[in-house]
Amino acid sequence: MFKNINFSKINPIVVMPDFFIDRIIELKSKEHFFESILQKAKYGGGSIRDFGAIERKGGNAVNVAYALATLGAKVVLFTIADKVGSTFLSNIFSKFGDMVQLRIADGSHGLTTALEFHSEDGATENIMLNHLRDIADIGPEIISSERGDLSILKYSSAIVFLNWASNNKGTDLLEYVFNNSSSASSFHFLDPADIDDRKNEFKEMLLHNMDNIDTLSINENECNSLLKAFDLNESILPHNSHIEIEKMVFHLSATLGIEVCLHTRKGSIWSDGKDVFFAKALETKVVNLTGAGDCWDAGYIFSTIARVKIQERLLFANAFASLYVGNSDGEPPTLEKVVNLLENDTNIT
Repeated sequence: MFKNINFSKINPIVVMPDFFIDRIIELKSKEHFFESILQKAKYGGGSIRDFGAIERKGGNAVNVAYALATLGAKVVLFTIADKVGSTFLSNIFSKFGDMVQLRIADGSHGLTTALEFHSEDGATENIMLNHLRDIADIGPEIISSERGDLSILKYSSAIVFLNWASNNKGTDLLEYVFNNSSSASSFHFLDPADIDDRKNEFKEMLLHNMDNIDTLSINENECNSLLKAFDLNESILPHNSHIEIEKMVFHLSATLGIEVCLHTRKGSIWSDGKDVFFAKALETKVVNLTGAGDCWDAGYIFSTIARVKIQERLLFANAFASLYVGNSDGEPPTLEKVVNLLENDTNIT
């Protein structure tokens, strides 16, 4: 799929703008957790010790940038951080050498506490508690013409804009960076994160910028929010077949005039309002939830830059995300591992 492609020769992928430091707390069922809280509350509080916790890099932009770099792409990350956060990022990305450039503006990065529930029946869920800090107001000021940032935008192979929903200035920044890149040669990718509280505002932003967005990437919740915003009287439910979901994505893409990618636990769906494709998710034991959507995005972006066909992009993104969620150390897989899975797994169609 990626033979004879020298990714070091391809122009950098620009990714922005959010950076969080994540604390991931691994729990049993929600019922077990809530019962533990209630028991402690009876006596005025106390410690709950029977859980695991890890601290690692977070934020959609940082996760996607890291995953793309792991695959071998050149990346420029625009974000904000304080001195501690800047050192943290520099250490995280140092192993990629000059394949990754960090453009870090001064500010307070976000903090996330992610609650991951792993029930005995195999069900998995995650709830993220975000402290946005300055992430809530990242505008065009993070792009500096004095240090050559506009040239980076102009000659990028892709502009990847993430977590619009957490940023009050997200529309201003999105329009600035998309308008200052070459729409003819740069792939414009948007994943907004949870838009439910701002779905009507997001709808208006999409309609205003539909000619400057190549692909909108969303999950089931974000898709449902958009369907509501457009009064389409449809919603994705757990029992829907992929055929039913395909029709909804097709309808949404046709309404927006933008390519839509929907990634779900059942599989991923792409539509441009004319055609629609579905790729079934790979079966795997889920041990790592936080960042799965970011890995899917990175896989899709990477394969798009490599100019593979739509169906192959979906398969690659599914495989990349599958290997990630099955890996307990939170590291995305290498390109070699993904290609090996795609070539050797007979259940991939």
